[in-house]
Amino acid sequence: MAATNTHPGSLEALLVSWLIHLQALNLSPRTIDNYLLAGRQLVEHLGPTTPVSEIDRPDIESYIVAKAHATTASTAATRYRGLQQLFKWLAEEGEIPSDPMARMRPPKVEEREIPVIPAADITALVKACAGTDFAERRDTALVYL
Repeated sequence: MAATNTHPGSLEALLVSWLIHLQALNLSPRTIDNYLLAGRQLVEHLGPTTPVSEIDRPDIESYIVAKAHATTASTAATRYRGLQQLFKWLAEEGEIPSDPMARMRPPKVEEREIPVIPAADITALVKACAGTDFAERRDTALVYL
């Protein structure tokens, strides 16, 4: 991530330092990518020149709402967690006077019910694959797998 064309004091400019901090913590590359994505998307949502000191709770909430409407509640919750770490770090580094997310709660993620195939349907499928030639044995193995 290059720091070209960034505005001093903007969130965009600080993401470069945050990346180094995350790497120093030896977090997994996937975690770092997810955290940085949340930061970059917030920059896109608010505009690249927005000073980090002016970002408040309503700004973050509007981003989370927009993300939930554009994707899923699960994705919005993941972005929330990334921003939570970002603003915690910004407060620890003295870039902001206080963490605007300190009393925020993550978006509720409903558990999705995953349909289960009835036992009778599985039995019928296994019977349909029954046989001794290669294709039938292969299909039976795939069904059992």
